[in-house]
Amino acid sequence: MNRNFCTFIICFLTIVFYNCGGDDIVTINTEPSPYDIASASRGGVMFDKFWSTEAGFNQSDTNLAKFNSRPDFYKCNHCHGWDYLGRFGSYIGRAPNTDRPRVAGLNLYAVLQTRTPQHLFNAINSNENRRNIDFTFNTYIPEDPNDSAHKMPDYSSILTHSQIWDLVKFLKEGVLDVSELYNASYSGIYPTGSAGFYNIGKDGNSVNGSAYYTTQCSSCHGNDGKLILIEGMSAGEFTRTRPYQVHHKMRYGRIGSAMTGNSDISPAQLKDLYKALSDTAAFPNQQ
Repeated sequence: MNRNFCTFIICFLTIVFYNCGGDDIVTINTEPSPYDIASASRGGVMFDKFWSTEAGFNQSDTNLAKFNSRPDFYKCNHCHGWDYLGRFGSYIGRAPNTDRPRVAGLNLYAVLQTRTPQHLFNAINSNENRRNIDFTFNTYIPEDPNDSAHKMPDYSSILTHSQIWDLVKFLKEGVLDVSELYNASYSGIYPTGSAGFYNIGKDGNSVNGSAYYTTQCSSCHGNDGKLILIEGMSAGEFTRTRPYQVHHKMRYGRIGSAMTGNSDISPAQLKDLYKALSDTAAFPNQQ
């Protein structure tokens, strides 16, 4: 066999551990990336309330009182909406006031389709043009779009890298296209626009949805959804009124309650459940 060819084969096989010269060790990274080991389900809880016990946040953190005093200024969903559409979706009429900031002026769902996990991590971990953690709201003017209170918080000083990766994992793998679950009509412009929702569940299967409800929901909410009130509404009424929010509660739970959610529920199952809950006879309003 040609000597040069033998030398090539030996060098090729050895390069897994060493280079051909034998002087330097070639490092092969077999460790999973931070994104790979991140939890989309934990990130989904964080999107709701990152400082909650359910999210695994340190309950001894000195900033908890600050977060709880102005929760809407720190929660992701209060700027981006449960439908991830910002002011172009269900929050088109959600004007700022002393207790909440302006709604984000971007369609987060659309943005997510064009960003890599690393891009998202860098954006969340940035402190550029962000609201400092020590910011006070004493001079906040809700009507002023340039007020610093409207800026995204500096999460780089609040969250660990692993927590940010959990959020990124949720944004890339847990965010749904809500147009698959219901139809919506929007009129006017932010912050005085209005939203309407119809065709809840779209082409879902109500029989399958009713079966899912019976096995997974009825023990707490009752057979007709009226046993537990959700902000004064029955389960059916809440779904028909706020379809943009129900999918998140179904998947990631309701903070501060016994409802833990099921992150494995598929979009098709959600659609079926929505379709079942759209039936006002089977799931009537509370009143």
